[in-house]
Amino acid sequence: MPWLRLVHPFDGYDWDDGNLPKVESRVRSTEIEWLFRNFVAMGRGQNGRPLYAIYTTRRRADKLLLRVISARYMHAKERRIFEEIEKIIP
Repeated sequence: MPWLRLVHPFDGYDWDDGNLPKVESRVRSTEIEWLFRNFVAMGRGQNGRPLYAIYTTRRRADKLLLRVISARYMHAKERRIFEEIEKIIP
């Protein structure tokens, strides 16, 4: 299982009178947009150790690129949770 979340390219957000007031009654739209720009990836590196990374997407010269913001090996508690997830999603 290399990644728990996949990147799906998109060009913007579809806010209108139907969804914006409902969402912003609980959370600001800018916070939601940040969530979709900054992804979290969990998986195993080439050496088999569980990794945790945060990344965003950037468009440059008509190419969609992933920009890694932070990456590290998982802490023990994260590793236990990740290993439980691996049992469910092989």
